[in-house]
Amino acid sequence: MNVPYENACFFTQKEHFKLQFNQFKNSNVLYLENQLENFNFMNILLENSRRLKVLPVLFSLLGYGSEGYRSIVDNSIELAHEFGNYICESSYFVLLAEVHLNIVCFKVTAACDTAEFLQKLNKTGLVFMTRTTFHHEKGIRAAFVNWRTTIEDIY
Repeated sequence: MNVPYENACFFTQKEHFKLQFNQFKNSNVLYLENQLENFNFMNILLENSRRLKVLPVLFSLLGYGSEGYRSIVDNSIELAHEFGNYICESSYFVLLAEVHLNIVCFKVTAACDTAEFLQKLNKTGLVFMTRTTFHHEKGIRAAFVNWRTTIEDIY
C-alpha cells in the first residue's frame, strides 16, 4: 500500500491497553472527561484526529482482504531482497546494510557522489528514494511500498 501515515492500521493487544490509553488519551479536553467509560479506539492510538481518513484503508481491506494485504507486503519484501541482490552484484553500488523487510540501504561507488546520483535519480520521476546515513556512511534508502511495483521496475 502506498498510503500516508495517517491512513495506517494499528493492531493492538489487550495487555497493552492501559499503557496505550494513558499515553494517547486526550488529557486536556473537558468534554471527554470520562474517556475510559466512554471508550473510543482513538484514545489508544497515536493518531487521534477523529477524521475518517482511515476509510481508504478500510475499503481496501474489504476489497483485497487479509490475503490481499499479505500479498502486497510479501511482494514488497521480495522485491526489496531482489533489489538488494542487484546492488550486491553491481560494481556501481555497495550495500550498506543487510536487507530486512522492504528497506534497502546502499551507496554509490567512489566514481560518483551519492547525493548527486540520488538527486538525478529522483528527477527522473520513475522512483523516489531518500538520503540515509548508516554507520557514518552517507547512502540512499529505497523503501518498497507501492503495490504496483514489479520485478521489471528493478531491472
